[in-house]
Amino acid sequence: MVNDAHGHAAEEFVIVLPETSYDGAMILAERVREAVAACEVEYDGVVINLTASFGVAEWYPDEPTIESALKRSDRGVYAAKAAGRNRVVGVLARS
Repeated sequence: MVNDAHGHAAEEFVIVLPETSYDGAMILAERVREAVAACEVEYDGVVINLTASFGVAEWYPDEPTIESALKRSDRGVYAAKAAGRNRVVGVLARS
């Protein structure tokens, strides 16, 4: 694992998908996760396999800001990591 062997190398990104359903976002996140997992990167002469953990949430029209949806997706990322990493976790419930 890059983080363990080479220090902190994780980054967080937000992908906003206007006019995309929750199910469509889950499918896209899984496709991106698979593409990342298929990559091999060489670092210091060692081939490193990459993984990604995703949290997916829908922003509901009656929410005043996107913050609550971002918090839900963040909970999904932490749940994915807690479940073993390299997976997509969707969070439907509002908080």
